[in-house]
Amino acid sequence: MVIGIDLGTTFSAAAYLDSDGTPRLIDNNRGEKLTPSVMLEDEDGSIVIGEDAKENTVLMGDSVISTVKNDMGTDRTFCLPSGNTYQPEQVSAFILKKLVQDAQRFLGQEIHQAVVTVPAYFSDAQRQATKDAGRIAGLDILALPNEPTAAALYYAWLGKLDKGRMLVYDLGGGTFDVSIVEVDGRRAEVIATGGIRKMGGHFFDQLILNYVADYLLNQYDLDIYDDAYVDELQELSLKAENCKIQLSSRSSAAVVVKIGKVRDKIEITRTQFETMIAGFYSRTESTVRMVLDDAGMTWKDIDRLLLVGGSSKIPYIADRLRAFSGLEPSHEANPDEAVALGAALYTSDAFEKVQDVCSHSLGIVSRSGASSGKYNSIIIPRNTPLPVRMNKDYYTGADNMKQIFLEVTEGEDEDLEYVSILAGVEILLPPGIPRNTRVTVEMLLNENQLLHVYARIHAEPEIYREIAIERKSNLKEEEIEAQTTLMERIVIQ
Repeated sequence: MVIGIDLGTTFSAAAYLDSDGTPRLIDNNRGEKLTPSVMLEDEDGSIVIGEDAKENTVLMGDSVISTVKNDMGTDRTFCLPSGNTYQPEQVSAFILKKLVQDAQRFLGQEIHQAVVTVPAYFSDAQRQATKDAGRIAGLDILALPNEPTAAALYYAWLGKLDKGRMLVYDLGGGTFDVSIVEVDGRRAEVIATGGIRKMGGHFFDQLILNYVADYLLNQYDLDIYDDAYVDELQELSLKAENCKIQLSSRSSAAVVVKIGKVRDKIEITRTQFETMIAGFYSRTESTVRMVLDDAGMTWKDIDRLLLVGGSSKIPYIADRLRAFSGLEPSHEANPDEAVALGAALYTSDAFEKVQDVCSHSLGIVSRSGASSGKYNSIIIPRNTPLPVRMNKDYYTGADNMKQIFLEVTEGEDEDLEYVSILAGVEILLPPGIPRNTRVTVEMLLNENQLLHVYARIHAEPEIYREIAIERKSNLKEEEIEAQTTLMERIVIQ
């Protein structure tokens, strides 16, 4: 059986297709649909994932790792009091393995394959890191669809839109995505997509916490960000999250503070909270405008506005979007569950075609002339339908060049300062290569937006080779193998 997994910033979920082909969420070992994406290294060396880990944030905060999704595709290392260190791929692997363990218990069968969703904005390195996390967990990841694409599939499957275009506004715990998806019966095609890396409920919690911190500093000269109040700060973080949740249904909520002799009840109104998050919302609106422009569309071309992600349930978000779009935001698909349920549908026969698009432009560093400066030369433009194979010709700038240094880029700007360099590879050339020898660089981007690069040197003899991209921020093969072996010995609760 193949399960669908929404590997979220703050919460994760898994789903499956029952015997009738209906997608259903899988209960974890606590009987809950959502599992907090939180890891705790217990004193006995075991790994605790989920609500138990989150509940121990106050008492064992130094041993807890959360919101690791924001660090995927980076070389960050988490150092815990035990002396053990963990990389983002390994923490995500623990979460994946926990979800699989719960699925096996719930379904009564072994699970070895999954579809795992990722944010639409995820880069090549972040997608590769997610794929690597699956390998470490002993899981074969069949596909890495974008989260708003998966949500759109579930919405269409529900029968809410048989033919037309939907704009999926996906605001979760730590990420924001927007995609325009066209549905025609059993076919779903993404037209354009975009996103913001660090955006959502986790950051809204921090705004409330900052408000509480400022209040305590002004009223009591108490700095909760001082190292002496680490435990109290962790507790207040949980209270800030709860305050945010209450403000979705109440006009005001309070954060109760008990620190030393300080006893206070700090009230926050919904109006105050909305003022806090207004700037964040405005950034998402700008991204929506960009995606509409990329698609060559206006709101008149959109038939449905689908809200996805836990933070989209905040009334202010729906109110602003209603005014912005002129459409009534749809809550018919549960915002917390739609992505996982759509992931379960991804490889089924419910849809005969699902086509996503390239989230970022890909190219190489080039020069327009021997004496000119370097710039980003795009080979695969953003929003190109997947899979795609494209090439572009370049020419050597001098006689008898001994090698070419090929740098692969990711990003839309010509200015190299505003793009990412994925990898740099040196290609040795045969002797006697004349100036203006043609070099064809070919890029293949598969359905999961994982990149392969090829170079053809039109010389005698001709050289054609695949360029092995060693991403600096991703794990090396030997590291993946070592962590996979280690994972088999670690107890996950």
